[in-house]
Amino acid sequence: MALADPVTPPAGDDRRRGAHARGDGHIGAGAADLHPGSPLPATVVRDAHDVPHIFAMNLDDLNYTNGYVQAQDRLFEMEILRRAGKGTLSEVLGSAYLEMDVATRRDLYTPAEWQAQFDAQSMEDSRRSRSSPRA
Repeated sequence: MALADPVTPPAGDDRRRGAHARGDGHIGAGAADLHPGSPLPATVVRDAHDVPHIFAMNLDDLNYTNGYVQAQDRLFEMEILRRAGKGTLSEVLGSAYLEMDVATRRDLYTPAEWQAQFDAQSMEDSRRSRSSPRA
């Protein structure tokens, strides 16, 4: 990841991924101004190993685009981990995971405890978490 002046990706590099990955070297609007389907606020270039390189004008655009690119690459993993944390794995993976779901719901945080932790974060952290992409 790079935080820099507007940078055009390396010449001849056409491994940009997804309809939202900007390929013109242009840095778009701020992450807070984005709506579903709008272009990313930074340029994403993937190298020969499909590793994303993000070029952004500021930290918010870098963080937003990084989250979006991670979601592209890890959506299934994120879904499984979310379900593991909520105790709903058996809904998609079958009854073999029911015992794990019961233990998770019994022993881990309740929705009220999650909300209390969210409410306790600083204003800056709260602002950043609201502007991050949602999976």
